[in-house]
Amino acid sequence: MDTINDAREVYCRMLGHVLAFRYCRTMQEGLPCGRILDCWFERMDIRKFVADNYSQEEQEKIFSPAPSRLDILYRTVAGKKG
Repeated sequence: MDTINDAREVYCRMLGHVLAFRYCRTMQEGLPCGRILDCWFERMDIRKFVADNYSQEEQEKIFSPAPSRLDILYRTVAGKKG
């Protein structure tokens, strides 16, 4: 894993404050935030970083749509995971 950019910082529109790249690349169960391309494209070649450091399967997981709040609520009430 390329960690050279871990200390670089960017404002996170989702959380509302400045975060280090390390957080952005690990916040989703060890995988990057699904918005990493939007936040970092002006500061580094983020597409190349993702392509070089994550498998196709990992990239699909990173960029798959997040479940809706209704889906999350249903899974919680039904006692289902995932």
